[in-house]
Amino acid sequence: MTQDYSNHMHHPVPTYIASALCLLALGIFVGGGTGSARDIGLLALTLSVVTLTSISRLYTTTLQDRIIRLEMQIRGEKILAAPQQALLARLRPKQVAALRFAGDEELPALVERTSAENLKPADIKKAITNWQPDYLRT
Repeated sequence: MTQDYSNHMHHPVPTYIASALCLLALGIFVGGGTGSARDIGLLALTLSVVTLTSISRLYTTTLQDRIIRLEMQIRGEKILAAPQQALLARLRPKQVAALRFAGDEELPALVERTSAENLKPADIKKAITNWQPDYLRT
């Protein structure tokens, strides 16, 4: 779908659901719910925490992948030819994230191979001979 002003808004539905579950639990606990009502409140609170924890992890890794993509674009400008930079720009975020472990001398060929063979991230990592560690990954 093409994004424009009319459809650019992000509606974090899981966050809305988690908030509603949390409010339900709060209402039950503040209202002095007992028995099965208290069980429903605990379930609602548990589902809310699980949902928010999942969202947090998803947002963290998505943001990290965006940062890695930017880092790789900057790195690519220094060591990749223009056609290779274009190939890098077309790769999926997880492929780009896997390529970041490659040393500068092997990155150009690995970008071309990843594009030509549509390598999976695990296959990209296995193909790397000069591993560059990333100790800052969350």
